[in-house]
Amino acid sequence: MDSFLELKLALFRMLGKDAWEMLAVTGEALVLLPAAAIIAGRLWLRGSRAEALSWGTSLLLCIATVGLMKLSIGDFKWTLYGHTFNAKGFPSGHAAMATVFWAGLALIARDRLVGAMLLVPIPLASLSVLVLWWHHTLDIVAGLAIGAAALLPLALRVPRRSPRSAA
Repeated sequence: MDSFLELKLALFRMLGKDAWEMLAVTGEALVLLPAAAIIAGRLWLRGSRAEALSWGTSLLLCIATVGLMKLSIGDFKWTLYGHTFNAKGFPSGHAAMATVFWAGLALIARDRLVGAMLLVPIPLASLSVLVLWWHHTLDIVAGLAIGAAALLPLALRVPRRSPRSAA
C-alpha cells in the first residue's frame, strides 16, 4: 500500500468521520458566506468600508473562479511522464473558501497574533477534505492557489503594518 494512502487512513481512523466532517466546515461556503456578510457589515458600520468592499470582492472572485472551473473542468485523470494526476471536483472549494475567508480575516486583524491564529483553519479544512476522500491533492493545491490569488484586492487595500507593530 502507498505510504500516502496509509497516512490518510491513519488520520481518518485517528479522529473518525464525524470529527473530520466538523473540521471540513471551516471551509464550507454555506457557513463562511453568511459569517463573511456579518463581518463585512460590521466593518462597514465601523467605517472600514474599503476593507469590507475589498474582502467582499475577494470572496466573490473566489466563488466565481471556483464555480466556473468546477463547471468547465470538474473530474479528470491525466497521466504525464508515468505519473497520474487525479482530480475530483477540481478545484477544492473548501480549500479556496477557507483561504479567502480566514486569510482575509487575518489581513484585516489589527493584532498579528490574532492574525496568525486565524490562519489555522486553512490547513485543517484542506486536510479534512483530503482525509474524507472528497478531493485529491491536486484539487486542494489548486483551491489554495485560487483562494490566495483572490485575496489580491484585499491585500492591496489593507494598510501596511511595521514588523514591530502589533496593531
